[in-house]
Amino acid sequence: MSKHPIPDWLRSQFSRIEDEVQKLGPCGVFTQMRTVTQAYFEQQAEADQPPALGGEAELDGLSFQKLRQANVKRLASSKYKLCEQNWQPAHWMNALTGEADECANIIKKVDRDDYSLESALPNIARELADIQCYLNILAFKLGIDLGAATASIFDEVSERIGSSIRLGEPVKEPDVCGACNGKREVFHRGLEDGWYEPCNACLDDVAKLNVDQS
Repeated sequence: MSKHPIPDWLRSQFSRIEDEVQKLGPCGVFTQMRTVTQAYFEQQAEADQPPALGGEAELDGLSFQKLRQANVKRLASSKYKLCEQNWQPAHWMNALTGEADECANIIKKVDRDDYSLESALPNIARELADIQCYLNILAFKLGIDLGAATASIFDEVSERIGSSIRLGEPVKEPDVCGACNGKREVFHRGLEDGWYEPCNACLDDVAKLNVDQS
């Protein structure tokens, strides 16, 4: 008799496997294993995909408004609420810059090869999340709509650098006269030289604007 007898529950599993092999055959068992394995890795690949951005400006699926609502509720129920109620914007700014400094310190250590970026990413993510939370609270305390402010400055920079990407309302292209391409005058070429005349189409538009509408 074996010193280490097989438990009944494990023996029953072996029996089920043997029955499955006899029913499907070696090739059938292999095919079934391959199908199950493939399905597993496909599910893992789908889970690793980042969420698609919706129509509204979002931060990885979390809107500024949703974060603000959660921050307001948590501040009201925190055991430190009396202390935080007395905080001025300068205090929240100090908390924000403190988290940013901690994040910068981690990245500095990665830059000098104290440890790898991969191993530091979880801590960097935590610090960035703290920064986002404090930034949201600071904007709330100052009465700033962070979503609108972000969209506004993003569009302002896009305009400055010549990009068509916008977060807010699309920029309306100015109306350009088709006759003179907005130059307000038309060049007429003569036999030897040419001359410019005011664009009749533009003059008509100006005349329409100057008509008394009363």
